Amino acid sequence: MFVNRVFVVLAAIAAVMLIGVAPATADPAPDLPAGPVLDKADWPNDPNFARCEIQDPVTGCQDSEQWNLYGPMDGLCLAPGGAVFDQPRPDGGLPCWARNATDPESSSGINMTGAWAQGNIGRDDVLIAYIEGGVNYSSNGIKDGLDAIYLNPGELPYPQGWDGQDLGRYDFDGNGEFDIRDYAKDPRVNPDCPGATAQFTTYEEGTTRGCAEDGTHEYLHSVNIAGPQTPYLSPDDLIAVFGHCKITDHRIESCPTDGRIDNDGNGYPNDVSGWNAYQNTNDP
Repeated sequence: MFVNRVFVVLAAIAAVMLIGVAPATADPAPDLPAGPVLDKADWPNDPNFARCEIQDPVTGCQDSEQWNLYGPMDGLCLAPGGAVFDQPRPDGGLPCWARNATDPESSSGINMTGAWAQGNIGRDDVLIAYIEGGVNYSSNGIKDGLDAIYLNPGELPYPQGWDGQDLGRYDFDGNGEFDIRDYAKDPRVNPDCPGATAQFTTYEEGTTRGCAEDGTHEYLHSVNIAGPQTPYLSPDDLIAVFGHCKITDHRIESCPTDGRIDNDGNGYPNDVSGWNAYQNTNDP
């Protein structure tokens, strides 16, 4: 009787083990739509986006492009050594230089182009936290995103014009958004005009810069704009000027040296544009 019981137990264990090693049947991958193809006329004006698509596919593409964003691409390619764009794209939509590549969806990247073609360009009411090494405002790559970087109205005064007066609102330029461009004429965060230079503002390659007759602040960062390194207005300038101030009724009450004032009561003092959780400062 004891032997029979042992045999039954061993048989049950073996059955369980066999069941455990049986291959699981995975659900089939969902058939996701590829999305529309973004017309070439609507490609971003960023010169880094598709620079290789207008070069010889063999000898011309020595610099790289943002192929990791591409879905199926619009337009035709040059033949090697050719001068006319009359060649179909590899595999129906891949970058021109990937002549022998194939892809089931004719995509080289995550198909951001398809998302853009659907009108998915982001929403102003959705905040995205960047958690890594911080924001480098001296990198050329920041230019595309400057107007979308969050500014906290609870820690900032109303923007002012060249005359030092505000309009009683944060959207100084009246475009329906509150961003760095609203401080383009504010003498507190822009430099003094040199010599006989008239006051001006310039918006170029995603950057804002200018000068004011009573300007008091030199820009902290420079990027390449139309070639040379050029200082410009960044959120870091707002942090430097206003990031230690007490704000009352949307205007500056005082700016004590080394001040740490939680104007909006969210637990993070002077968090003008994010928070550095590693160093516990308002300079991300």
